[in-house]
Amino acid sequence: MKAKWIDEVVEIVSADRFADWLEGLHRARQDLKAKSDRYDEILTQVNLVEFRAELAHRNAIETLERSTRLEDMSARLANESAVLENDSFEVVSQFEMQRDRTTKLWETLGAIDVTIEQAQSERERKKLQKQKQKLSEDYEREDQRKQRLWSDVERLWIRSIDCNLALRELRHKGALVRKQAEALFEAYEAESRQAQALREEADKISLERDAREEALEKAQESARSDFGCLLHEDFLYWVAREDNKVVYTVPLIDDAENYPVEIVAGQVYKTTPQGGVDAMTPVDPDRLDQASATAAGPG
Repeated sequence: MKAKWIDEVVEIVSADRFADWLEGLHRARQDLKAKSDRYDEILTQVNLVEFRAELAHRNAIETLERSTRLEDMSARLANESAVLENDSFEVVSQFEMQRDRTTKLWETLGAIDVTIEQAQSERERKKLQKQKQKLSEDYEREDQRKQRLWSDVERLWIRSIDCNLALRELRHKGALVRKQAEALFEAYEAESRQAQALREEADKISLERDAREEALEKAQESARSDFGCLLHEDFLYWVAREDNKVVYTVPLIDDAENYPVEIVAGQVYKTTPQGGVDAMTPVDPDRLDQASATAAGPG
């Protein structure tokens, strides 16, 4: 970069070439921002979809494990039901045999009452009374046993009914939960496919964004070579040939709030090497007019 007179700076920024370059720079920046914003948006979607996919996968596994537990419980209940059925059959058989014994003792008691009434002597009657007492005790004992067996039968029936009802419910619930697990796995696959598609789109836009960055860098580099200036982010700079303690600067942006003065893209300001953008002031308009006239040459 060479130091320039004010009229040289004015000539540069007044030329169509500079206007075209500045328009191209703005367009390159807008394109880059659009691609960057789109890239960030897609990455956000990717992260969201991947999170949903991970959540669906975890829920699917947990639901499948729950389904397996329900199926295991159903299998245990089925075994228990089979055992209860066998136990019930055995206890019912014992009850039926005990009832036969109790019924026979009851019939025998009825018969001995008739025999006592028909006894011919007191001695025979007393003997029969002793037999009746013995039979009554046997009957009471066997009848109690019969009642206990009947209680066992009822208890086993209730347990069997409870077991069968629980078994049917668990089987139904297990089937429903397995369907839920399958649906969650399908949701996981769908989310994963969507995340992959978004990831591929993000990679594509990343390449496009890199191309925009490269185009922007080339535009900035061309300004350094074509206009003989220093260029950083938002300003062009030329050291003033009139005074090496003065720097002419041209903003590439409009901003009415964040600098010492309101700046307009393409307009000429001056500052110092030490002050930079924090010490900008407008160039005297009369001087700019004179520089413009000088740059334009004889009319």
